[in-house]
Amino acid sequence: MKKQSYLEGTVYILNSTSLVKKLIPLLVQNNFELIHVFFDNDDAGENAKAMLLAFCPNPSVLKIQTFYAEFNDVNEYWVSLLKQ
Repeated sequence: MKKQSYLEGTVYILNSTSLVKKLIPLLVQNNFELIHVFFDNDDAGENAKAMLLAFCPNPSVLKIQTFYAEFNDVNEYWVSLLKQ
C-alpha cells in the first residue's frame, strides 16, 4: 500500500468481520506491540472495532486507520485513486 514489496511482521487478513472472535486469542497469545486495522466503515466494521478495543489491554497498540473515512472500505478508496 505504501510502495513496499513485502510486509514486515505477522499479517492476518480476515475476509469477514465475524472472524475477529477467532483472531483475538491469537493477538493475546502473541502479545503484539502494534495492530493496524482496516475495517469497513459500516455497522459490522464498528462492531469488530469495538470487539478488538474490548480485548486490547493497551489502546495505543490498536491503530484504527481513518485515511479512507469518506469511503465504505479501503478498497473503494484505492479504486477512487485509480480514477483520478
